[in-house]
Amino acid sequence: FQDISFNTDKLGQEKQKNELLRHLLEDFGKDILNLSAERVGSLDVIGNAYEYLIKHFAASSGATAGEFYTPPEVSSLLATILEPSEGDEICDPACGSGSLLIKCGAMVRKNSNSKKYALYGQEAIGSTWALAKMNMFLHGEDNHRIEWGDTIRNPLLLDSDGQLLQFDVVTANPPFSLDKWGHGDASSDPFG
Repeated sequence: FQDISFNTDKLGQEKQKNELLRHLLEDFGKDILNLSAERVGSLDVIGNAYEYLIKHFAASSGATAGEFYTPPEVSSLLATILEPSEGDEICDPACGSGSLLIKCGAMVRKNSNSKKYALYGQEAIGSTWALAKMNMFLHGEDNHRIEWGDTIRNPLLLDSDGQLLQFDVVTANPPFSLDKWGHGDASSDPFG
């Protein structure tokens, strides 16, 4: 939420903006938008809707969409191959919108009926990091740690001694199209 400004004038002057926001809140309070488990069952309506929006934004963004979107079929296949299990700490060092992590978490829940796992990720682009944080929130993934920064040049998934964290499962769809990924800095990398 760091990039959000509630003081923007894009929604109009103060009175108009407040009225629009009030109507929005009232609309979300209506019974027709009640997405509780009692009404929709086990469907992840909000999370699936968010993934749908990300997918269509990615489709209209062209090549740059690869920075944050992995198709759900690819995410599901990777989660199936990796077979994450209960108790695993799962990391995506170039997590984009977090879809690979979410699929791995879903695989653990499907296979063990347990939420005993942890998701870790890092994303270099601030707006994409925000997408990942929102994606985790909307999918009910409260056991995550997503950091904002360049994984190669400035890894932030460190332990209390400043050493790189170790993980049971690592998944990634690296930004292969990125020209300047830090190769020149690799020889002086403090983590080897």
